[in-house]
Amino acid sequence: MQAISPLARLTRYRRILLIRQVGGDALQHLDGKLARRILSQLDAHPISSIVALRVLFKTLPALNYARAMSGVRMRAYLFATLLGLPLPNALYCLFLIFWRSFYN
Repeated sequence: MQAISPLARLTRYRRILLIRQVGGDALQHLDGKLARRILSQLDAHPISSIVALRVLFKTLPALNYARAMSGVRMRAYLFATLLGLPLPNALYCLFLIFWRSFYN
């Protein structure tokens, strides 16, 4: 497994900061009832919400951009990502092991 280089991390954080500067908290100003309900849940329980989103959607790029415009703190986002990614990664690995054993 290859480690992420410090330059890649720096680029990722700069991109999130740029999105936050340009978009601000744009998602907080949506008018729809469903959007407000989802965002109120995200504001009330940011870690558990992001863990659930990471388990369901793994590395969906739109999730990263939406997080940048939602007002969730970077520390909560990183902690939730660390908690939420191992399960989908393990399931993905098990699937590949099963796939290889089935088709060999």
